[in-house]
Amino acid sequence: MYTSASMIGQEHLYLSLSPFTVISFFVPDMHDSMLPYLDSKKKETLPKGHVFYNTGDTTKNIFYLNKGIAMETIMNENGLEKDFLIVPPYPLGFHYCAHEQPIFPCTKTYTECEVYRFTYDEFLSMMQENKQLLKSILKLISLDFRLANSPGMQNYSLSSYEKVCQTILSYFIGAKYDPYMKKLKLTQELTARLTGVHRVSAVRAIQKLKADKIIAYEKNKLRLLDYEKLCNIAYEKYPIK
Repeated sequence: MYTSASMIGQEHLYLSLSPFTVISFFVPDMHDSMLPYLDSKKKETLPKGHVFYNTGDTTKNIFYLNKGIAMETIMNENGLEKDFLIVPPYPLGFHYCAHEQPIFPCTKTYTECEVYRFTYDEFLSMMQENKQLLKSILKLISLDFRLANSPGMQNYSLSSYEKVCQTILSYFIGAKYDPYMKKLKLTQELTARLTGVHRVSAVRAIQKLKADKIIAYEKNKLRLLDYEKLCNIAYEKYPIK
C-alpha cells in the first residue's frame, strides 16, 4: 500500500508520469546550462495551437521550451490520438534532428509558449563546450527512452478504467512537483486524449472514481480524496507496489 508519493521512487515516479513529459524536476540543471545561450537568441512567443512539427516533416531546428506547455500527438494501438504534455525545460525537436527521419508525431503548443530557436549544429556545439548541458541532454534522452519502453506506454492489457486512473495519478504527482502541471486544468476531454481512450470511456471512469469517493470536483477543480486507492487501481497489474 502506498502512503506517500515518495515511496514510489524516482523510476516509478517517471513511470507514473507516462502521459506527461515532466523533465523539469528530473533535469533541474538544464535551464541553468542553457541560460548563457539564451541572451544571444530572439525570444519567440507562440500562441496556443501553433504547430512546431507535422507528421512526415523532417527538421534541423530545435525549439528550447522556456515557458508554457507543448503537446505531442501520436496514434495508439486503437488508432486513437494519444497526447503527451511537455513542460519546461525541454529542447523540442532534439530527438527529431538526431534520428534524421520523418517525424511521426505532431508537436504543437498547448498553451502560449516562450521558446528559443537553435539549429541542431548549434546545439551540438553547445553540448561540446558545456559539459553540464551535455549531461542534462544525455539524462533527458535516457529518461525519454525509459518512458518510451515502460509499461506505462505499453499498457495494452489494461482496461480503460485503469488507464484513466494512471493518467489522473500522473496529473496529481506532476502537479506536486511542477508549477506548470499545478496550473493545468485536467478536463474530461484532456483526460481522454492523454489516456488514448474514447471520451465516453473517460467520463465513465471519472464517474466511477467519484462514486467510489476517490476523486471529487469542487467548483470545477479536481480533488484527490483517496491517494492509496487510486495508486492501487493504477498499479494493480504492476509488481512495484
